[in-house]
Amino acid sequence: MLFRSKVSMTRLILDQSLLGLAESKACTDRLLDGGTVEITMLTRDAAEILASDLNSINAIAHVEDG
Repeated sequence: MLFRSKVSMTRLILDQSLLGLAESKACTDRLLDGGTVEITMLTRDAAEILASDLNSINAIAHVEDG
């Protein structure tokens, strides 16, 4: 189950952000280790979609203006 979640999380980050594969994998690893990451998105809508999609696979994600 963890492997599927890891792949799903990496795929969402890769597909929806400006990060490459290595960076997406690193974000996933940090999140699964209990850490936090900041992913800069082009628009608030895009950020909200990514956060929602990550939450749907049981990741904890939210949008912050910064």
